Amino acid sequence: MTKRINSMKDVAERTGISVRTLYRYIADGTGPATVVLSNRRVGVLEDDYTAWIMSRRRTSPSQSAA
Repeated sequence: MTKRINSMKDVAERTGISVRTLYRYIADGTGPATVVLSNRRVGVLEDDYTAWIMSRRRTSPSQSAA
């Protein structure tokens, strides 16, 4: 089974943050898991991107009160 690898630019565009901010999140341990593609290139597996986004979701006050 082939898994899609997203570039850092793609991940940044999809989340609406800059590539620099994405690298900062990764450096401080709050970003998505990465895959080393070469000495100068890393990517993010689609499943890891989805898991990272889902982990950052907030519950609305009305949902948490129910």
